[in-house]
Amino acid sequence: MSTQQTAKTQYVEAPNGAKYAYHRIGAATGTPLLCLGHFRSTMDHWDPLLINTIAARRNVILYDYPGAGRSTGQVASIIRQMAADVHTFLGLIGVTEVDVLGFSIGGMVTSSSD
Repeated sequence: MSTQQTAKTQYVEAPNGAKYAYHRIGAATGTPLLCLGHFRSTMDHWDPLLINTIAARRNVILYDYPGAGRSTGQVASIIRQMAADVHTFLGLIGVTEVDVLGFSIGGMVTSSSD
């Protein structure tokens, strides 16, 4: 199994040209856990002990917001746009259901998702 430290960075491109960078680790079945980080964070800011422990039992998706980390595109200026970007990203990777762990702004993104 890949760990947070060894996972290969994957990319998916949105119709607007933004490239979303993400890691997907852990079990291949079940509802994935999407981790949304804090202000100015990247997927590499998550604590590997936490992420690897969770990934031992379930699928985990770590994600860089557009314009941050390894993702390209326009940085969102409002939380609602960040949530829309997450929805776009999930659609592009074919995920229709997730549990979400949001830290700081990531929690606000989670609560603004429709």
